[in-house]
Amino acid sequence: NEVIRSIDRRIIDELEADFAGIALVDEQEQRVVHTWGSLRDGDEVGGDHSQAIGEGVVGAAAAKRTLVRVNDTAQDSQYRELVPGMRSEVAVPLILGERVIGVLDAESRRPGAFGERELALLQAVANPIAQAIELARLLQENRRRHERLELLNELARLATTTLDLDSLLPRVTRRLRTRLGYPFVAVGLVNDEGLLELRAMAADREVQLAVGHTNPPGEGITGQALA
Repeated sequence: NEVIRSIDRRIIDELEADFAGIALVDEQEQRVVHTWGSLRDGDEVGGDHSQAIGEGVVGAAAAKRTLVRVNDTAQDSQYRELVPGMRSEVAVPLILGERVIGVLDAESRRPGAFGERELALLQAVANPIAQAIELARLLQENRRRHERLELLNELARLATTTLDLDSLLPRVTRRLRTRLGYPFVAVGLVNDEGLLELRAMAADREVQLAVGHTNPPGEGITGQALA
């Protein structure tokens, strides 16, 4: 998101656009997903705004693997509104090798805002932007993998300190809550009666359940997970 946000701001400045965003391609779902976008006034457009590949200007750029320009959104049937009041749009596919990994989207409140200079600029920066996004994605995945390994090592070290579950599980839940940043973490084990028994929990506030609480398989979310 930080990489995409910085690219959006630079595109807005260079093109004098009113909106810029990058939609990433979800190959499994065959959709392009706007995860972040920026407006000239500094506001940001967040959330999952997705459309099928081939749908709208952004989807068409992904499907055709080429730049798509709309000079007047009011007169174009393929235009799909993301930000109200936009009158022209240009979308450029971000291609790495044989893959389209995303689409760079710029929009303006003025009809015909994007001329040959703007198109040439977008085409020139499309490949470096694709490389920057892919590098950021790889670094993010490596960081997540490293964090998972660190957490596994911590839990393994805890497990070697004691064989007593009543001592171990509270320490595990506290460590998980701290490392994952969740307000609540709990561990339940199946007891001799086949019920899911709450054995330990860590919370940043008072909770209604107490250690020892039981529920049968299929009851509640944890019971459903067990079932």
